[in-house]
Amino acid sequence: MIEKKELVAFLDELLKPSDFIDSTYNGLQVDGKDSIETISFAVDSSLSVFEKAEDFLITHHGLIWGGLKNINSFYKKRIFQLLKNEINLYVSHLPLDFHPEIGNNVSLIKFLDISRKFEIIKNTGILVFFNKEIELQELIEIVKKKINPLTRFYNFNNKKLSEIFISTGAISRNILETLANNGIKNILTGEASSENTFYYLLKEYEINIILAGHYQTEIFGLLSLQEVLKKEFKEKVKYNFIDMPY
Repeated sequence: MIEKKELVAFLDELLKPSDFIDSTYNGLQVDGKDSIETISFAVDSSLSVFEKAEDFLITHHGLIWGGLKNINSFYKKRIFQLLKNEINLYVSHLPLDFHPEIGNNVSLIKFLDISRKFEIIKNTGILVFFNKEIELQELIEIVKKKINPLTRFYNFNNKKLSEIFISTGAISRNILETLANNGIKNILTGEASSENTFYYLLKEYEINIILAGHYQTEIFGLLSLQEVLKKEFKEKVKYNFIDMPY
């Protein structure tokens, strides 16, 4: 057993939530019990996840986005589940995406084991440089095998890959245009928002993109964080990853 304040202080120091401007609140979103026996991890904040959590839940996607305006039936059920069982909800969205050692982007690269050299682009993603050129289809097969067998892709140039930009979760049109203007021709992400408009941008810029799933690309930071907490608190608490893809 550990104390909540000890765990929150450790997470705040590691993830530095106050350094990020985000559309959700990073840090302890919902206050619960003081003594922690089990730490749970999940990508999403949902009623189904809350029903499986126990003392302290760490999620990537928060319960509250853009401020809570009213507590309707949607929020009422979720909040009631947390308060009824005194579950702490700790959220790490952008801080977990971009952490240089255990973030989603870095952890995904380590898991794929496709390169030892990469460059972190602050608050955007990672540019990965391959040791030798690779065919797009070869990389797609690696992603399908290791991350998501339902991975989709758009192929708008037939050149071998020497580098690829990786950003887990989703990629915005603004980032896509910035990458295109900087000569990036290959992207790996979870999904593309407004994909119908993305199609023509990709085609006209001759960019290849691999879409491996929003959820599927964002479990890796949480798994890395779980290992860090295991080393820090050892067997003082139990650990539980709630794997609940939509």
